[in-house]
Amino acid sequence: MSVYKTGLKEYLERNLNDLFSFSFCLLPDELQAQQLLLDALSIFVASEKDLILEFETTEDPGRKLSLMKVLRKSIMRAVYHMAAKRSRQLQSTLSPHENTSDVFFHLGISQRAVLYLKHKLNFDFSEIEHILGKASPEVMGILSQGRVRLAQLWGQDFLPKFHQEL
Repeated sequence: MSVYKTGLKEYLERNLNDLFSFSFCLLPDELQAQQLLLDALSIFVASEKDLILEFETTEDPGRKLSLMKVLRKSIMRAVYHMAAKRSRQLQSTLSPHENTSDVFFHLGISQRAVLYLKHKLNFDFSEIEHILGKASPEVMGILSQGRVRLAQLWGQDFLPKFHQEL
């Protein structure tokens, strides 16, 4: 099946791994991440009926590709904003333990989101700005702070443990 003859269901099936991995990056609990993704998709479908209808009915390959990019950003935005709300509610149950070897989860939710979108999913800054609902300087600041904090955590916690194992 051509990418340009796809409907929303096929699009979601093809992108499910990225969507779930982003959800897990924000809420590092498998059940919470699954529920987050389901809830965000439900809200997206209910609020973006016109976009979905246009995506389902357009025959123009250029327009279809453009709509795929809009879908991607809009779904990720729904996931991020719902995760931000839930992370405050679930803070005590999702807090990483001091001995967690994955230092990534010691970062704040915005830092994890920006680092993940930029370096894992290769989003550009304009897409990340849209997803987080923040201006370019703020997104660049979050990225920089996240990188610095991650390097500090690796240097303090991860690297000594890593060298002891060698």
